[in-house]
Amino acid sequence: MLYCGNVFEKDGRTEKKLTVCFEPFRPINTSLYYCGSNFKIEDLKQLLDTDAPFGFIVVDGNGSMYATLQGAAKDILHKFTVELPKKHRRGGQSSVRFARIRVEKRHNYLRKVCEEATRVFIQNDKAIISGLILAGSADFKNDLMNSDMFDPRLQIKVCKVLDVCYGGENGLNQAIEMAQEVIQGIKFAHEKKIVSKFFEEITLDTSKFVFGLKETMRAAEMGAIDQFLVYENMNILRVTLKNKETGSSEK
Repeated sequence: MLYCGNVFEKDGRTEKKLTVCFEPFRPINTSLYYCGSNFKIEDLKQLLDTDAPFGFIVVDGNGSMYATLQGAAKDILHKFTVELPKKHRRGGQSSVRFARIRVEKRHNYLRKVCEEATRVFIQNDKAIISGLILAGSADFKNDLMNSDMFDPRLQIKVCKVLDVCYGGENGLNQAIEMAQEVIQGIKFAHEKKIVSKFFEEITLDTSKFVFGLKETMRAAEMGAIDQFLVYENMNILRVTLKNKETGSSEK
């Protein structure tokens, strides 16, 4: 990413050109060329979201795709295609055999979908996602949700089962768009849970809480903070002054 513009020196009158170029610690799937009086940093703010990503499985009769979404960053982790036998209308003894082969092929395909889901989304015996969206244009997504072969650690993470018009990456993009309300609702519930826990500590007077700017910063400097709750519109600037002669600093 490249930011370039003119800024004022400390005297408030002299201008100088400032150019900042850096690579974000996570990819940003956005292209933007913008000229204005302010730097556009909304996409960078989304990268500061430390929650685990959301997982997506798009599955239909042509194949399966596994992806994660964290902020605005979409990452396709794995995909594969499949060729399943179509329904036959031929009569006689062959119709039973074709039906049996078709059921067996579908079962084996569903088993592979479940196995790949475990391989992709489970690490160190834990799910690496905060929620899971199942999407597809056929019945496979419902079969997956209700299958005994689907890993229970992922099954409890399922937030929504969506009908999309396509498979593959087009289906993934549609699923991401349709799942935005679900994702935001889950994040809100998570934030509400954290705030409720904070007030519970205050009510029980457990001494495991601290509030107020000075008290919180003092506890942070001591390394005693496990979780911060910060008001996003707080208009406070923290400055550290250093004495060049003594080397001491004051906040």
